[in-house]
Amino acid sequence: MALKRRLPSSNRPPPANNLLAALPADDYARLASTLGTTPLKLKRFLHKPGEPVDQVYFSGGGFI
Repeated sequence: MALKRRLPSSNRPPPANNLLAALPADDYARLASTLGTTPLKLKRFLHKPGEPVDQVYFSGGGFI
């Protein structure tokens, strides 16, 4: 089943991540100002066991 991408109410293009794209426009609009791009290097740990989680990553392509 293909997900229909919803255009956020701010008229921004839909996000590359399918989970973010599937959010209702109002929910995405609340998150949009806190989203950013993080370049990642090969074999970089995103989260180490036992450490508090202070960021989440939504892949826009490739794999994590």
